[in-house]
Amino acid sequence: MPHFLVAESETADEREARRHHAGKSSGETYAATLAQLSPDAEITIVAPADDDADVLDADDIRAFDAVFVTGSPLHVYDDTPEVRRQLRFMRSVFASGTPSFGSCAGLQLAVAAAGGTVRKMPERIEAGVARRITPTDAGRNHPLLAGRPDSWDAPAIHGDEVESLPADATLLARNAVTKVQAAEVRHDGGVFWGVQYHPELAPGEIAIALRRQAGDLIEAGLADTADDVELRASQLDALHDDPDRRSIHWSLGIDEQFAQESNRRLELSNFLNHLAELDDTLTSTRSLNMPTTLKAKFDTRREAEMTVERLVQEQGIDRKTILIATDGEDNSVGSEQAGADTAGKDPTPQSRDHAALAGKIVVSVDIGDDTRAAEVKAAFKEFDASDVQG
Repeated sequence: MPHFLVAESETADEREARRHHAGKSSGETYAATLAQLSPDAEITIVAPADDDADVLDADDIRAFDAVFVTGSPLHVYDDTPEVRRQLRFMRSVFASGTPSFGSCAGLQLAVAAAGGTVRKMPERIEAGVARRITPTDAGRNHPLLAGRPDSWDAPAIHGDEVESLPADATLLARNAVTKVQAAEVRHDGGVFWGVQYHPELAPGEIAIALRRQAGDLIEAGLADTADDVELRASQLDALHDDPDRRSIHWSLGIDEQFAQESNRRLELSNFLNHLAELDDTLTSTRSLNMPTTLKAKFDTRREAEMTVERLVQEQGIDRKTILIATDGEDNSVGSEQAGADTAGKDPTPQSRDHAALAGKIVVSVDIGDDTRAAEVKAAFKEFDASDVQG
C-alpha cells in the first residue's frame, strides 16, 4: 500500500478561508483527488508553513512513497517565516530522494528551493482556463505529458510565475501567458515533476476561486464587471455538473482535454504510474554517489554555530550530520554533534581554553553526496571560513 505525503502550501488562515468557500483546504482537495486515483493509498497531510508544525527532515520524508505540494496564495519571493519554512521543507524533500509532484505554488516552491526564481507576473494573471499549452521538444517525449496532444487547455488561476528554472531542470511546456507551464526539477538527489496549472481541481473549484478573486480579475483587465466574472464562474459550474454539455464547451472555448476529468488529471495519473520507475532511478543514482564530507575552520565558535544554523534552517541540512570540533592533534577533545541544545550558546570554559590552544573551530558536514557541496561551501564562505576541504 503506497503512503503519500500531501504538503499544504497555505497558511492556517488561508486553509480556513478555503474551507469556508470551497469545503476543503488545498491539501484536502489533493488528498481527495489522490484517493480517487489511488484508492489503496494511505495519505498524510502536513502544513510546513505553520510555526507549530513538526519539522520533517530528509529521513522522515523517506518513509513516504511520494510527496505532493499544493497550490496556495503564497508568494515564494516574499521573505517571510512561512515561506522560509516551506522552502526548508522542499529542500528536505529533494534531499530525501522521494519523488515529488506539485501544482501552481507547488511548482514555484520546488523551483525556488532548487535555486530558480519566481516573480509576480508582469502583465496579467492567468485565471479560469490556461489556453493553448504546448510541449517543448523535451516535453513531447516526457512521461509527465504522455497522452497530451500538441496543444491543450487546463484549469488555472495564478498571478505569480516561474521566472527562471534552476540548474538540472527541464522545461516541458509553455503557453503565450506563462513561459513555464510544466517542468522537471532534479536537485540534491531528488526529482520533482510540476505544472503551473491545476490537474487536481474540478471546474466548480475554479469557479469558486474566480468569485473569490473577482476584484483582482477586474483590476487585471480580465473582466470589466463582477457580472462578467459571475458569468464565467457559472459556465464552469455548468461544466462541473454536465461535462458532456456541448453548449458549455462552446461558451468556454474548450474541448475534451479540459472538459473530461480523466484528461484534466492526466499529469497526476502519469506521475503515479511512473512512481516505481522514478524511485528505482533515484535509488540507482544515490548508490553511485560516494559519501562526501566537507570541513572548514573558523576563528570563533560563534561563526561556526552561525554557519550551522544557516545550513540547518536555510539549506535543510540534517543537524545530525554536522559536527563541531576544536582543531588540534586530538580532535575528540571538545567535539560534539551540532545539536539544537548547543547552538547559539557560549562555549564552556574548557572548550574556550582548548580553542585558544588549538586556534580554530572545525565544522564537518556529511552531505551524503556532492550535489549540495556548492551550497555548503557558500555558507562556509559567508562566515569567513578557512581551509575548506572536501
